[in-house]
Amino acid sequence: MKNLKVALLLFIIIISTAIAFYPSIHNDFTNWDDSYYVTNNHLIRELSWKNIKDIFSSSFVSNYVPLTILSYTVEYHFFGANPYVYHTTNLIFHLFNCILVFWLFFLISKNDYIAFIVSLLFAIHPMHVESVAWISERKDVLYSFFFLSALISYFYYINRNCSARYFIFSMLFFILSLLAKPMAITMPAVLFLIDYMQGRQLGKLVFAEKIVSLMPAVLFGVITICSQDKAIKLDLFYSFLDNAIFICYRVNFYISKIFLPINLSCLYPYPEKINGMLPSTYILSPLILVLLTVLISFLAIKKIYRKTLLFGFLFFFITITPVLQIIPVGQAIVADRYTYIPYLGLFFIIATFTYWFYEKYIKNKVWFKFVFIFIFVLIMASWGLLTWQRCHVWQDSVTLWSDFLKKYPNNVTGYSNRGSGYFLKGDYQNAILDYYKSLEINPHHIPAHYNLCVLYERTMQYKKALIACKNTIELKSDYVEAYNVLGNTHLALGNTKESIALYKNAINLNRTYVPPYINLGAIYYFLKDYDLSFKYFMKAIELGGKVHPDFDDFMKNYPIQKSRTR
Repeated sequence: MKNLKVALLLFIIIISTAIAFYPSIHNDFTNWDDSYYVTNNHLIRELSWKNIKDIFSSSFVSNYVPLTILSYTVEYHFFGANPYVYHTTNLIFHLFNCILVFWLFFLISKNDYIAFIVSLLFAIHPMHVESVAWISERKDVLYSFFFLSALISYFYYINRNCSARYFIFSMLFFILSLLAKPMAITMPAVLFLIDYMQGRQLGKLVFAEKIVSLMPAVLFGVITICSQDKAIKLDLFYSFLDNAIFICYRVNFYISKIFLPINLSCLYPYPEKINGMLPSTYILSPLILVLLTVLISFLAIKKIYRKTLLFGFLFFFITITPVLQIIPVGQAIVADRYTYIPYLGLFFIIATFTYWFYEKYIKNKVWFKFVFIFIFVLIMASWGLLTWQRCHVWQDSVTLWSDFLKKYPNNVTGYSNRGSGYFLKGDYQNAILDYYKSLEINPHHIPAHYNLCVLYERTMQYKKALIACKNTIELKSDYVEAYNVLGNTHLALGNTKESIALYKNAINLNRTYVPPYINLGAIYYFLKDYDLSFKYFMKAIELGGKVHPDFDDFMKNYPIQKSRTR
């Protein structure tokens, strides 16, 4: 009977989650990092030992996530660049995570209803759409799968007479979690929380366990800092005090969104100062956080559910700390995806309080029970509906950035990225309108200039392409892609010498950038300088590029013909 009830609860969770996230599996790729991780990532094109070695020795978009990239490689090997497969994989991992959440919190609470509520909240909360519906956020669902597995293994370790087997499993899962996303570095501190919930006494063994778990955490922490060196945002517009206020704002934002998950966005830009002052919402953040801390402390004084409160809030604060941006990183002040694991602590508090309230005040009152269950189902259905709607926002680049621009109508990044979305759809007119709108807001926005450069070259408006490319290079003299497109434009206009010089300039700026090698190989082939042509084509191939099929026979036979001539 007990097993049947658990199976029914898990069935409700899985079905609710599958329905809420169903629209996501029919979505396309977006231009929000998907090109870096999948569509334009040459490392996932071949499932080979050399590529696997390269994957584990490279960072992507300032992140060291080799296991995540390897998962894309496996998918590409069997299914190519089919977005349906990548979205489905994300959803499957999310469903597995829902089951693991239920399992973990059943072990912690010894109560299947509390575990059910935690898992259901985790499963369908709108703040988790970004982690599931965004292909590039495979990192979240994958690291969480191993993170939760590590915690469950550790729980069995301390409840099975410290069997070394379970501890080894826990550490292996921990390392896999780190390889999927370094946000798992908080694991050692979370293990202390598990000890606290289980009433373990601090001793040599407890500290020895944490030291063992701390070693990979420190190693991956160093790797992460090195990987994100270029992403660190040392913005002179914001003082040390401003950044301290931002940390408080982030905590308040994440806590408030758990109860009111509306006006969500794929990007939350930093605020603009007005007369040297931050908006009042930010200035009041430290006071709000202090009041919240006082409230938690007051509640914790009461013995009832003290452990739950401390465990829940500490779990949240510990796991959210790596993304509170004590050192500012990137262009977003907050992000929905950062809550994927941290929210579990707050969900546990909500679930425990809900169950306690039901048992004490509702259980034996028929009408109250009906109203209570109705309100609970209504809230869950509302969140499920918001999640369903949010999945549609991630349909493609145009829908994503259109939604963003509704919240931030004067944001230059939004117009530039939506313009690129239109460009990929072949809607050049709307793309041009968005690029110029972006430049209207900020005339020095380099991506918009470059995108116009590519668009005009692609549509054979070469005079406009020349202007756009030159504008790009004036703003960023080492923009290697702009030199390549400018070379293409000059070549189309018959200016072969200028195009050769520009391609060579691009190579001097970045000797691993493939397109100019291929372009030079083609030019020298038609100029009948076959030695140089072969040299540039071979270099392109060495760097992972592919020569156009028209030159296949030349590449296969030229070395043989040359040796015969000699």
